[in-house]
Amino acid sequence: MPVLEVEVVGRAERAPSGLAQELAQVAAQVLGSPAGGCWVRLRFLDPQHYAENQIAPDSETPQPVFVRLLLRTWPDEDARAAVVRSLAQAIAACCKVPAQHVHVLLDPPGEGRIAFGGVL
Repeated sequence: MPVLEVEVVGRAERAPSGLAQELAQVAAQVLGSPAGGCWVRLRFLDPQHYAENQIAPDSETPQPVFVRLLLRTWPDEDARAAVVRSLAQAIAACCKVPAQHVHVLLDPPGEGRIAFGGVL
């Protein structure tokens, strides 16, 4: 049961309508999740609360998107790299930013430490 926490640097009112659902759909496709099996929590971070060292704020530069990904188990390293690359590209398309601005943090596997739906 994939869980994604997506944080977009930008204002929520500028986001396309239905973005959370669109992210859930593309993530489920990439991760091979059945209906209702991929969960997305979407948050926005005001650009005033984001900075990069030695980079002046610029409204023309695409803002980053940070994604935390939790899976029950992880595939082998080669498959993991392909999944993360595909996921970043899909999320970038939804958020209308270049893929190099999507950063995916891989949480440790949830199996044995997280009770998905109350089941360990």
